[in-house]
Amino acid sequence: MAISGAHLDQETISRLRHLSSNGDSSSMESIHELLDFLDNKRILSHVSSSTTGGNVKKELTATQTTSVSRSEEELIEPTVKLHSMDHLINTVGHLGRAFNAESKPIDVREGHNQAWYRTTWNEVSSLATLAKTGHLKDQDFDYLVAKFGDGTHWGVVPWTSRVEIFEMIATAFCDVAKSNQAMSTEVIDSIINRLSGTNNKIHRACAEALLSAMKNRRSFSKNQMKQIEEQLEKATDTVVKQHLIELYALYVSKGHRLKLDLDLIKDDLLDKDTCETTSYLYFKAATLEQRTFSESILNTLSQVAESKMYGVKARDNCLWALAYSIKQATEKTSIPSEVINTLGKLLSDAEKNIKQTAAIALCYYGMDESTILSSEILEGLAEMLNETDHGLLNNILSVYLRLTKQDEEISSGVLKKLGPLIYHDDFSIREKSIWILNMLWTIIRTSN
Repeated sequence: MAISGAHLDQETISRLRHLSSNGDSSSMESIHELLDFLDNKRILSHVSSSTTGGNVKKELTATQTTSVSRSEEELIEPTVKLHSMDHLINTVGHLGRAFNAESKPIDVREGHNQAWYRTTWNEVSSLATLAKTGHLKDQDFDYLVAKFGDGTHWGVVPWTSRVEIFEMIATAFCDVAKSNQAMSTEVIDSIINRLSGTNNKIHRACAEALLSAMKNRRSFSKNQMKQIEEQLEKATDTVVKQHLIELYALYVSKGHRLKLDLDLIKDDLLDKDTCETTSYLYFKAATLEQRTFSESILNTLSQVAESKMYGVKARDNCLWALAYSIKQATEKTSIPSEVINTLGKLLSDAEKNIKQTAAIALCYYGMDESTILSSEILEGLAEMLNETDHGLLNNILSVYLRLTKQDEEISSGVLKKLGPLIYHDDFSIREKSIWILNMLWTIIRTSN
């Protein structure tokens, strides 16, 4: 290993001396050997006066001709492994949408509001007015479902009138859903069936009706959700996709398994209107279902995470999706270099959450022995050593420890950031920091 400058400032050396007198006995060996090198093998007796405890004092008292040294075999090497960051999962994952908190469905009364003398057009128009206030009765729903399918439309001659009736019924069902009047399985099925076709006005009203029903905590069967998934994958209208993606995200947020082919909604990540909701689905797929993504999707997630044109919540969702996809990847070297470089840039982002999640992703990548991190990224990670999350700190140090074992270069800028950690209240963080410094000295000594 080569160290640019091979120098620690006086403050770091002073802290090492202090800790050698008051630190944990299992860490002292590393400190002693490091100080021995930094002091050019001068005696350590000048620090013994501040020691307390007989065993520690005896170890530190040295003569003019003796320096403290032990064989490396007596030292206990810290574990080089990543700490789980799953404890943060419940605090992240931004949907930006919510269920109606106090939603209570309006019961459907028996009977009907129809008149025998009305044409289909007039009847549907009358019922559509009642739908806005949630006053449809059970036979009214039966009538509308029949007319929404292939039922006979009495008094309708031009085909355009038939299409307009379909539009009125779609709007009526949308109003029913918004008013939170209860809807039967048959009604929901008829709405889903009308998601396909060529009339976007009908598609949009039906998609909005289903979304409103979901927001009002209406339950959907597995078969209904499967049909919605299929329609979402086929949808080309932006508004329809927006409603169905939001519906599906709410469904997944309730703990249901995500089965959607995410490759088909990749472009919706780049749409500002659908980005946050879509990114939530990728977040869920990566963190909970341990999915890995294609190079194309990784690049798109990276693009959104880097761009300031998207909201912070959407960017953070994309970063978590990236982090956990990288974590699950069996071949870390397959991750595009552009993605890693973007993560490195985000270590200096103004948003704390963005920086933290980028660091988590880079640790998952950097712990693989086949990967290489640039000096800029390593120094960027060093700037994160003031983080309060002990898991993240341990993971960053584990990356440095892995690199020292492989004789990789670490700059003096990184070493300066390690100095304060020898006073950290977490033993594993202190231990790793001291061990890294000790290994650097060992490598330098053997290379000389």
